[in-house]
Amino acid sequence: MYSLGPFPDPSRVASEAEFRRFLCTNFASLGGPQQLANTTLAISEILMPTPPAGSPRHRYLFLLFHQPVGQTLVNSTTSVEHWNPGSFAEATGLGQPVGGTFMLTELTA
Repeated sequence: MYSLGPFPDPSRVASEAEFRRFLCTNFASLGGPQQLANTTLAISEILMPTPPAGSPRHRYLFLLFHQPVGQTLVNSTTSVEHWNPGSFAEATGLGQPVGGTFMLTELTA
Protein backbone atom coordinates (compact mmCIF):
# COMPACT_ATOMS: atom_id res chain seq x y z
CA MET A 1 0.00 0.00 0.00
CA TYR A 2 1.27 3.44 -0.72
CA SER A 3 0.18 7.06 -0.76
CA LEU A 4 1.19 9.43 -3.50
CA GLY A 5 1.02 13.18 -2.99
CA PRO A 6 1.07 14.93 -6.35
CA PHE A 7 1.34 18.69 -6.64
CA PRO A 8 -1.92 20.36 -7.70
CA ASP A 9 -0.28 22.80 -10.13
CA PRO A 10 -1.03 21.59 -13.70
CA SER A 11 1.92 23.59 -15.05
CA ARG A 12 4.32 21.27 -13.20
CA VAL A 13 5.90 18.42 -15.12
CA ALA A 14 4.13 15.24 -14.04
CA SER A 15 7.38 13.43 -13.23
CA GLU A 16 8.28 16.22 -10.79
CA ALA A 17 4.87 16.17 -9.15
CA GLU A 18 4.82 12.60 -7.87
CA PHE A 19 6.09 12.16 -4.34
CA ARG A 20 5.75 8.96 -2.33
CA ARG A 21 4.20 9.78 1.04
CA PHE A 22 3.91 6.25 2.44
CA LEU A 23 4.95 2.74 1.45
CA CYS A 24 4.22 -0.36 3.45
CA THR A 25 4.18 -4.08 2.68
CA ASN A 26 2.91 -7.26 4.29
CA PHE A 27 -0.63 -6.29 5.21
CA ALA A 28 -2.72 -9.19 6.49
CA SER A 29 -6.45 -9.62 7.07
CA LEU A 30 -7.74 -9.31 10.63
CA GLY A 31 -10.67 -11.58 9.92
CA GLY A 32 -12.60 -9.45 7.47
CA PRO A 33 -12.03 -7.91 4.06
CA GLN A 34 -12.14 -4.37 5.45
CA GLN A 35 -9.72 -4.91 8.33
CA LEU A 36 -6.03 -4.98 7.46
CA ALA A 37 -2.98 -4.78 9.70
CA ASN A 38 0.65 -4.31 8.80
CA THR A 39 2.91 -7.16 9.91
CA THR A 40 6.22 -5.33 9.30
CA LEU A 41 7.65 -1.83 9.63
CA ALA A 42 6.80 0.67 6.91
CA ILE A 43 9.39 1.19 4.18
CA SER A 44 8.45 4.87 4.06
CA GLU A 45 6.75 6.14 7.22
CA ILE A 46 3.77 8.36 6.52
CA LEU A 47 4.55 11.96 5.63
CA MET A 48 1.58 14.07 6.65
CA PRO A 49 -0.01 16.42 4.10
CA THR A 50 1.72 19.80 4.06
CA PRO A 51 0.16 22.05 1.41
CA PRO A 52 1.39 25.65 1.70
CA ALA A 53 -1.13 28.27 2.83
CA GLY A 54 -2.92 29.79 -0.14
CA SER A 55 -2.12 26.95 -2.53
CA PRO A 56 -4.93 25.03 -4.23
CA ARG A 57 -6.08 21.74 -2.74
CA HIS A 58 -3.57 18.92 -2.88
CA ARG A 59 -4.71 15.45 -3.93
CA TYR A 60 -3.38 12.42 -2.06
CA LEU A 61 -3.87 9.03 -3.66
CA PHE A 62 -3.85 5.73 -1.76
CA LEU A 63 -3.40 2.50 -3.75
CA LEU A 64 -3.44 -1.11 -2.61
CA PHE A 65 -1.72 -3.86 -4.62
CA HIS A 66 -1.66 -7.62 -4.22
CA GLN A 67 1.86 -8.51 -3.06
CA PRO A 68 3.20 -11.79 -4.45
CA VAL A 69 4.79 -14.13 -1.87
CA GLY A 70 8.51 -13.51 -1.36
CA GLN A 71 8.57 -10.30 -3.34
CA THR A 72 11.20 -7.68 -2.60
CA LEU A 73 9.91 -4.22 -3.41
CA VAL A 74 12.15 -1.34 -2.43
CA ASN A 75 14.06 -0.42 0.69
CA SER A 76 14.21 2.65 2.88
CA THR A 77 17.03 4.16 0.81
CA THR A 78 14.85 4.37 -2.32
CA SER A 79 14.06 8.03 -3.08
CA VAL A 80 10.52 9.26 -2.38
CA GLU A 81 10.80 12.06 -4.96
CA HIS A 82 9.86 11.73 -8.64
CA TRP A 83 8.28 8.39 -7.84
CA ASN A 84 6.15 6.99 -10.67
CA PRO A 85 3.52 4.49 -9.48
CA GLY A 86 3.05 2.94 -12.94
CA SER A 87 6.77 2.32 -13.38
CA PHE A 88 7.00 0.97 -9.84
CA ALA A 89 4.12 -1.47 -10.35
CA GLU A 90 5.57 -2.65 -13.66
CA ALA A 91 9.13 -3.07 -12.34
CA THR A 92 7.95 -5.04 -9.30
CA GLY A 93 5.34 -7.11 -11.13
CA LEU A 94 2.47 -5.83 -9.00
CA GLY A 95 0.05 -5.38 -11.87
CA GLN A 96 -3.02 -3.20 -11.46
CA PRO A 97 -4.14 -1.89 -8.04
CA VAL A 98 -6.77 -3.98 -6.27
CA GLY A 99 -8.10 -0.96 -4.38
CA GLY A 100 -7.67 2.75 -3.98
CA THR A 101 -9.05 6.01 -2.69
CA PHE A 102 -7.97 9.64 -2.49
CA MET A 103 -8.37 12.73 -0.37
CA LEU A 104 -8.08 16.45 -1.01
CA THR A 105 -6.50 18.71 1.56
CA GLU A 106 -5.65 22.39 1.89
CA LEU A 107 -4.39 24.71 4.58
CA THR A 108 -6.88 27.41 5.48
CA ALA A 109 -6.00 30.52 7.42
